[in-house]
Amino acid sequence: TGASGLKELVIGSNAERLIRRATMPVLVLKNPPAYLSVKNVVFAADFQDYYDNSIERLQTLLDGFDYPTVHLLFVNTP
Repeated sequence: TGASGLKELVIGSNAERLIRRATMPVLVLKNPPAYLSVKNVVFAADFQDYYDNSIERLQTLLDGFDYPTVHLLFVNTP
């Protein structure tokens, strides 16, 4: 259960806070169904060398699904 209304506008939701403070990749599901069907995944990163381990973990996670499409998003940060 996340924040709503003015509180969410000012400080964000609990999921946003968790993602901002995470030291590792995070998967957030809102109201997950009994059976999870993953069709598309977005991996957003600046693709520095330290992401190699994260990509390997993503591959391991996706092995449990029926060949989802993985979209790579390059995040250009100063």
